[in-house]
Amino acid sequence: MRRSICDLCVADNQGDARALSDWLRNKNAVAWVVWVGRKDAIFLVAEQACAIVGVGMVDHKGEILLNYVDPEFRFQGVSKNMLAALEGKVRANETRMCFLQSTEPARKFYQKYGYTSIDGRWFALKESL
Repeated sequence: MRRSICDLCVADNQGDARALSDWLRNKNAVAWVVWVGRKDAIFLVAEQACAIVGVGMVDHKGEILLNYVDPEFRFQGVSKNMLAALEGKVRANETRMCFLQSTEPARKFYQKYGYTSIDGRWFALKESL
């Protein structure tokens, strides 16, 4: 996830080392334990050849909290499959809408899969899942 943020989200931090440091501050082992242990959210991992190539997390309200891909696996369907799996978890929880805060590079990706901008940063899937 840290590599994804550093390599793929340059448009969001615009090369500002302090902004990048702030973003990465909670991307550590302690935070992982907290995230994985949340009772109000589901954490998913995408693996290929015994390596983690993507992570995703969605809460029970339908907010997609994480959808990151290893930069080496970008454009290979990892994020698409992760998004489908996260939406499937939302459907199983009988929630009918997903929403998220998108990075700049991911906006077109989410729009491609039916998400629309609410205010430029927040996106929602209008259609029922």
